[in-house]
Amino acid sequence: MSDREYKVLIVEDEKIIASALASRLQNQGLSTRIVSDGNQAMDQVRDFLPDLVILDLMLPGKDGIVIAKEIRESDISTSILMLTARDDEADMLTGFSVGADDYVTKPFSPRELMARVNAILRRTDKSSSEQGAKNHQEIIEVGNLYMNSAEVKAVYNGKELYLTPTEFELLSLLASNQKKVFSRSQLLKAVWDWENAHETRTVDSHVKSIRKKSGDPKIIKTHHGYGYSFSG
Repeated sequence: MSDREYKVLIVEDEKIIASALASRLQNQGLSTRIVSDGNQAMDQVRDFLPDLVILDLMLPGKDGIVIAKEIRESDISTSILMLTARDDEADMLTGFSVGADDYVTKPFSPRELMARVNAILRRTDKSSSEQGAKNHQEIIEVGNLYMNSAEVKAVYNGKELYLTPTEFELLSLLASNQKKVFSRSQLLKAVWDWENAHETRTVDSHVKSIRKKSGDPKIIKTHHGYGYSFSG
């Protein structure tokens, strides 16, 4: 990652977990702030302007889903890593549908969580470093899909798709390599920048979210036992 100090807001009501996370993040040179009440979360997001929000799903006051929606509807650009005590795919899909970039289920290993945090911040670094070199007018037009990377705009069958940044990057990668089948591990490395890409449900849940938002379950084709390709 770059030498600049990244800021992480921890929205977590379990004090032991929040303190342990803050300590581990600070040991890696990250600036942290903790908020334990969901009703205060957005005020802290606006004041602290974090690069990453680690957001618990179950909170007093507003829950994590409501807070994630508010973040995405604001003009604040930040990544969201959701935490939940429930290992339920429906929760994962809901979290991704409101703009979460990644998802970790409690109890989690500190090592796994830090790997997710570092991957998100590496993607932030990568995006910033490419900002000047990238052609911001890059257009993808494949079948009924239109994507404009400058405007972060995607239209499918005449309908604008309101994708999260991660969903946009995933769909863009698949659509710009229409004939290529990507394994889940390849997608995790290319889109999520995970060094040890072994978790597959993250990819599956993002694919399901894109299918749901597009209204077309066939926009992304599943190659059973391997991965995905664009077929829209």
